Order: sequence, then C-alpha cells, then structure tokens
Amino acid sequence: MRPEDPSDADRISAGVLKGMQLAGYDYPVRKLRRSGDVCCVTLPLQVRGFLALERGDWLLFGECSWPGLVAFFKVSPERYQALMTDERKELQRSARKVRKRKGTLLVTIPPAICKILS
Repeated sequence: MRPEDPSDADRISAGVLKGMQLAGYDYPVRKLRRSGDVCCVTLPLQVRGFLALERGDWLLFGECSWPGLVAFFKVSPERYQALMTDERKELQRSARKVRKRKGTLLVTIPPAICKILS
C-alpha cells in the first residue's frame, strides 16, 4: 500500500505501532539517563521476563523504520564471540552487556542509538 499524502503515512505507522502495542511487542524504555557521553536505560519487567535477561547477557541494538524507535534482541555468548571476530565494526559497536544495579537491569546505549532516542 502506497500512501497518497504524508498524513496517510502517519496514520499507517500509528496503526502499526498500536497493533504492536496490543500484541505485546512494544515495550517502552523506562528511563533514558545521561551521564556525560554515556546513555543508560532501565529495561521494563516484561522485557526482562520475555527475553530471560540476566546480568552478563548481551543485547544487539538496531534502527527501526520508524523515527524515534529502536529494536534490540538478546545475543547468545557464542553469537557475541562471532560478532567480535567479524570485520564489520558497526555490529561490534551496537552490542552491549546487561548490567545489574540495585535490583534493576541496566543497559548502556550505543551513541548512534542514543541519537535516535533523543
């Protein structure tokens, strides 16, 4: 389907996002905190439970087709090691380790992804 005018595209993307939310695939980030040049987020409980995230796991971030949204998924340690031996540096820069602090799981956001979320 090709939208006839820009407002149609906005309505289509809003409908897709609403459908994702109703299906349970869209979990907003709780807080985007900045400390100097580093951005950090706290992941919602639903995300932690769905992905079975624990301290030391790796997340890989990527850009979505909608502005202001990012996608991320859990990466196994074997896959992470394969990424580190890969020659494509952009993949290495987009992987982040899950940390634990005061009962919450924190993830440092890559700088390119932080610009998208800002």
